Amino acid sequence: MLKTIAKGSDAAQEMPGGPDIVLLDDNAVGLFTAVADLATPAGARLSAFYPRTGRRATLVAKKNGSQVTLSGGVSGTLTIDGSGRLTGVELANGISAVLSE
Repeated sequence: MLKTIAKGSDAAQEMPGGPDIVLLDDNAVGLFTAVADLATPAGARLSAFYPRTGRRATLVAKKNGSQVTLSGGVSGTLTIDGSGRLTGVELANGISAVLSE
């Protein structure tokens, strides 16, 4: 269940769930932490759901050292540090961010 609260209103919406489903939003790149956490060297097949727009996508997240390569319905590169923390996002749709402490 996803609850959205805005000035003067609130709403609840049921979302799909499961071990290979991630909630994403291009305006909240920190959500890509879940993708980085689920990535494997062989490539993890994930289903992405964008609650704000209703968009759905299937992607593969392949971890190689400090980089996670995304392909499929969401493509780009995630950068992680030695402890596995997401430090950068660069998506094929032009969205990029550097995350710092």
